[in-house]
Amino acid sequence: MSLPTPPSPLLSDTYDANQKGPTKSLGELFADIARQLPDHEAIVALHGQYAVRWTFAQLHDASCRLATIISNNGLRPGDRVMTFMSNEAEYALLFWATINLGCQFVPMDPRVLDHITDESVQLLERLDPAAIVVSNQTMAIQVDEVVKKTDSCRHRRCGDRRREIIKYSLGECHEATTGDWKVLTAAELEAAGGCSKACPTSRPVNETCLILLTSGTESLPKVCAHTSMTVGAPALTLMEQWKLRAGEDVLCQHLPNFHIFSILLQVSFWLAGATVLIPSAAFDAAKSLDACFWCPQRVHVACVPTMLRALAAVWEGEAAPLAGAERRSPYSIILGGAPITQDSLELGKGLGAQHVVAGYGTTEGVGALMNTMSVSTIVQSGAGIRICGHQSRMPLPRGQVGEVHQGGLPLIAGYLDATSSEANSSFYERNGVTWMATGDQGYMDTEGAVYILGRYKDLIIRGGENISPWRIEQHLTRLPGIAAASVVGVPDTVAGEVPVAVIIRDNNHPEPHMTTQEIQDAVCRNLGRAFSPYLVLSLNDNLGHDRFPTTRTGKVRKAELRGWVEDYLTESSKELQASQGPESGTALEDLTRCLARIAGISTNQIDCDIPIRAYADSIMIMQFFHLVQQKGLGRLTQQDLAHHSTIRKQVNLLQSRKYQTSTGSISPAGNSGNSGWTLSYYDQCLQLPDLEEKVLQKLQPLGFGPRDVESVIPTTDYLQRFARDQSRSNSWSMRAAWLAQDSSLTPNELESILELWIQRHPLLRATCITYDEERELYLVMHPSDRWLRLQISHDDLVVENAQALQDYRMNDPAFDWVNVATGPPFKATILKTREGLAGVIMHFHHAVFDGFYLFSLARDLQELLRSTESRGSSSSMISTVPFPTFARAFHAYRMTPEAQRSVDFHVKRLQGLAATPNSLWPPQKAPGWMKGDWQDWAASCSDSGSNNLFGPREALDGDQGRGTEGITRTLHLPELSSMRRQFGFPASTIAKCACVMMNWRLTGSEEAVFAGVDSGRHWPMALEPSSTSPLSSDVGDALRVDGPTMTFYVNRIGQAPNETVYQLLSRVQSYQEELSAHAHAPLNDIKARLRAAGTSGADDLRVADDVLHRQSFNWLLEQYESSADDKSDRLRLMDNISRTDLGFMWYPSLGPGDVLSLNVTWDDAQLRNHEVLDITTEYMCAAAWIADPANVNRLVSECPFAGDYAITYWVPERIRR
Repeated sequence: MSLPTPPSPLLSDTYDANQKGPTKSLGELFADIARQLPDHEAIVALHGQYAVRWTFAQLHDASCRLATIISNNGLRPGDRVMTFMSNEAEYALLFWATINLGCQFVPMDPRVLDHITDESVQLLERLDPAAIVVSNQTMAIQVDEVVKKTDSCRHRRCGDRRREIIKYSLGECHEATTGDWKVLTAAELEAAGGCSKACPTSRPVNETCLILLTSGTESLPKVCAHTSMTVGAPALTLMEQWKLRAGEDVLCQHLPNFHIFSILLQVSFWLAGATVLIPSAAFDAAKSLDACFWCPQRVHVACVPTMLRALAAVWEGEAAPLAGAERRSPYSIILGGAPITQDSLELGKGLGAQHVVAGYGTTEGVGALMNTMSVSTIVQSGAGIRICGHQSRMPLPRGQVGEVHQGGLPLIAGYLDATSSEANSSFYERNGVTWMATGDQGYMDTEGAVYILGRYKDLIIRGGENISPWRIEQHLTRLPGIAAASVVGVPDTVAGEVPVAVIIRDNNHPEPHMTTQEIQDAVCRNLGRAFSPYLVLSLNDNLGHDRFPTTRTGKVRKAELRGWVEDYLTESSKELQASQGPESGTALEDLTRCLARIAGISTNQIDCDIPIRAYADSIMIMQFFHLVQQKGLGRLTQQDLAHHSTIRKQVNLLQSRKYQTSTGSISPAGNSGNSGWTLSYYDQCLQLPDLEEKVLQKLQPLGFGPRDVESVIPTTDYLQRFARDQSRSNSWSMRAAWLAQDSSLTPNELESILELWIQRHPLLRATCITYDEERELYLVMHPSDRWLRLQISHDDLVVENAQALQDYRMNDPAFDWVNVATGPPFKATILKTREGLAGVIMHFHHAVFDGFYLFSLARDLQELLRSTESRGSSSSMISTVPFPTFARAFHAYRMTPEAQRSVDFHVKRLQGLAATPNSLWPPQKAPGWMKGDWQDWAASCSDSGSNNLFGPREALDGDQGRGTEGITRTLHLPELSSMRRQFGFPASTIAKCACVMMNWRLTGSEEAVFAGVDSGRHWPMALEPSSTSPLSSDVGDALRVDGPTMTFYVNRIGQAPNETVYQLLSRVQSYQEELSAHAHAPLNDIKARLRAAGTSGADDLRVADDVLHRQSFNWLLEQYESSADDKSDRLRLMDNISRTDLGFMWYPSLGPGDVLSLNVTWDDAQLRNHEVLDITTEYMCAAAWIADPANVNRLVSECPFAGDYAITYWVPERIRR
């Protein structure tokens, strides 16, 4: 049975079928209005020496006269007319003259002229205007400088000049100009009157009439060519939806006139016969509100959120126009140009507006959404919005976070100056409708409302959690005394990235400035600890700048700002780079300061006798441990946390260790010198008597020998299991398909970079050898050409397209796996599509990777691809800890009393496991446990004859089985932040409790039994390192280990009578802390101890092994994503398939906006698709119920496993096809 197809209304896909395109050009539409409403006011400009009031007849007639003049000067249809103008009536005059003449109107930001740069010259060359129009003499002089440099560059490059640019001065101030500038005066317009009837207005609706530039936040702006269709369609739609009427509605136009938001609104009002009012040449909040007061009609005020705050400040302050008198409020506030919050709605209501319009669009397609909101209702309107999976073009279920795509009539066909198809790769067509992937992250709720979370490229990835800078920025700007804020992510050794806020203080604010700590506390209270800025920097005082680096449309250039912050941090020892010595004060104060800094709260908020998990999540705790070590205060580990959970207990522990080390009462090496247990096991593995003979037997079939071995490394017990657990050729393997973003990455270059990548990471060129029952070893091979040819295949193979690359030799027994028995356990096959794009199919074996390490490898590969300097050297390699350091620590730890106590912990938990067969889920219907193809499967010894018990393996849903690819369910948890703040329960604990409760429910047993996975990213040492320890104090962070460190274990969680949700959450959280503390317990020692217990122990071990295969729970801290829109990633991950030998895998994670995501994969021979769908629905309902603070004191037994929740599901795009 296949997964049911959700009804279309549940998809994040909306399209306004009522939106119709114009049948006439903009010029014709405007001429019609001028004939119908000749005496109605079209434009009113209140600034200048006198107010300008033009009727539609006057504006149309004057624009036709102007068109005649510029036509007589040599301009032809299709020529570009570039403008640098203030907000003024003459702007409207030139706009309609250009449209009527069939030329292309190119409005520019006058600020470009303030700083003449190479970019300014490039823009003029790219746009190649036939005429330039300015407002005044100052602009004329600045334009002359740019034109002069442009002509000079062109002459040097081409040896010739283009035709001369015609230059006009057309504004309210007609100063005398020099050179070849033409000053257009009212007298000239009057003289051209006899020619106005000849003004051409009939043009094709798909002819380019408007040229706009994107903001260019990361690169040069792209050129967008708009037509009467792309501008007219949304303008007519807004006109109808807002019921604009001549003589009744007025647009207060104070937006930048070079922005599509401004142009759309003006055209919409004009085509309705309504009036455009210009209160000032540039935005002035007081003048805008003054215009609203005096205007008797309904005034619609368009602004971005920052302008709205300025309007509100004037409205509420003493400088309000006509203070004390009754003030006329704006009829509506039209918001756009930036993300809009509930705070914006409240500000609009505070101005007395009856409606607030929340707009969303881009320069490429404006007016995609224009939702009119009253104070109590939402009216949905707009066209062409869908939320798709990142890098996908398939709509996601509603409620699931993805990439915003916009489409329909307002969207351009592509960028005008695109030099390759790759430049327009974000555009595509579906059913005759043009769509574009915007790069914005968002989601659509069940009612169809769209929420924008920010730009994908700006997201801060903190330990795998996506932090939206926009959410932090919006909260910061609501705090008193902060005029503006921007948040960027900066590198952090532990978390990957942390948010840093850069603020501009409002020196005119009457209240004292908030301190950094007060700002952090405020963010923490409202958004949660993860969002609290790690640092708060003053743009002026700390970074030495007066203004944020911005694009022409005012958007902050985050990459440039990030560079400023990183430069500051590099130079300052007082910020992220912690000082080498401890802070002055007591040890209690020092540790409290460390925790406060990591958690983003003040020290007086920390109770030293409350567990630190009340203040910090798992990532913050790792950061806390790292900072404590950097400060020279000592080393704390996950093991310590189980019994020393508070600051006071940790201080006592660190002080006792210092005393013991100084008196010599405890030596981590076990005895003096380097001859103790610390080195024995590891070094014995390197000196085994017949090791060379076994190496020769392993490598000789491949044509290699012992001299080709670079090093020998003992595996950990957990990785040994993967190397030996081979019931089929593709057991524990993973396949990943990658495709180049463009043709600049050739197959030969890709091959060279892969070779360097393999050289940089020794385990990628390692193979495994079984020495005896106890020892499994890595043989790291020299990166010789002969060995690399085994790992990288490049036969000039050509596939049809990207889909053919993903499907290349899928499930081919001669190709689609890596042979861990002979090696190597990693291989790459380079291909090429007919479109000329390089691609690669990678195969990994789990013996050399875990999830955390895989993400690190992917990031380093992308860094290699980005950096031309890195070729042939490792200068740009991310700092790592060599895997042998971790392996040495693991095998040194196994001989310690602490390790044996960890073994005792696990053995005691596993005793009696065989007596609880009814606690195991899912029920076994076929022999073995595995995902993916099993054509060469054979029952292993661990199956204990199950092949005979169950018969052959068959997929229960045939070729419709979805277990290998899995499904994903999502659900927004609105009260999750409250659960964290009030009770200290993170999403991971809630997700695990839901799994526990589902196991109780599915089995009817009183005990939940399932496997768990630990990243193992902490050192397996419980004692303070000393000179004789394999770990020095500067050994590095375990998060940077260049290899896999994962461990796994069996969960056993019984039901407790009359237990409340709070009690269960507390119990599971404490249990998880214990498991993490004992994560590195040597697995082989646990097995040996169970076997020594006789038959009962052997039975327990057999069932434990079955549990590890049957069901596993793995909370994902991090998920790798690469985007087709992020061109910094030259290689894009298209698809990955895991062939783990497992029956059912829970992969929960937390996405932006507190959206819980659950991905599950399963063995198609054990479970049917519809069963999994029902199970995951109940799981998500349970998670939602647990995550509601209203239920914390209710009994666990009251959980309904159902509810009116907006749970979505998603299957991979390859399955939809």
